[in-house]
Amino acid sequence: MMVGGIHDLTTDFHGVSSPEFDPNGKLVYAARRDKGDVAVFQGGDAGPGFDEILSPVIFTEDAQHFAYVARQGQDFVEVRDNKPILTISAGKRGATSVGWIAISADSAHLAYETITGGRNFKAAVTMRAFRTVIIDGKSGSEYNALGLANFNFDPDSRHYFYEVIGAEGDRDLVNVDGHESRLYDAVANTHYLSDGKTIAFVARDGSRFLRVTFTLSPATTLHSVSTAALTGTTGPGSHDERLTSSWAFSE
Repeated sequence: MMVGGIHDLTTDFHGVSSPEFDPNGKLVYAARRDKGDVAVFQGGDAGPGFDEILSPVIFTEDAQHFAYVARQGQDFVEVRDNKPILTISAGKRGATSVGWIAISADSAHLAYETITGGRNFKAAVTMRAFRTVIIDGKSGSEYNALGLANFNFDPDSRHYFYEVIGAEGDRDLVNVDGHESRLYDAVANTHYLSDGKTIAFVARDGSRFLRVTFTLSPATTLHSVSTAALTGTTGPGSHDERLTSSWAFSE
């Protein structure tokens, strides 16, 4: 859940980012200091300095904890309560940006999209870059894609999905709990159905519009976490598709 935080950060920014109030009324912002590093401030307390702050700041529902992603050298650094927790190497391409950051409703799981882009991406000539979803410190599949969109945890914080835009050329797919759909010409409106057991999305396959469903498997869930993640420890031309097994997207 996004609650306030830092939004207007750009590479090599100087001065102070757009300030926001955290849920407890403390001012939260990032500032580049005289020595050249960037730090996140909560009230009067400054966090450690980094080369860049790459993501907004996200707070837990109870406003007791917060997290963000920074860059130090060529690495992504996951920061919780202004303490560096995890460093993720971006390799020779370097840490470029973070597309989004999200936390599950029960505050047990933290996810974000890391982006490592080449010269054309950095110059805003293309949106195609190497993109990965990190969940609870673990890297998912890497995609050379245009975007990883519409990420969502389920209401019980046991499953997740996201759309991979431009996964191969102009074709898209949906990733559910690490399982990939086939490629479609377009995907949209991925969502949980009211039964709490099924994910559905709309896909275009040539001239056909499809309703694709995926039944969530109880055997594939995010591991339960006993403490909060941030403590540091259809119409004309349509077709209705349904699953024939819990491990496949129906066609």
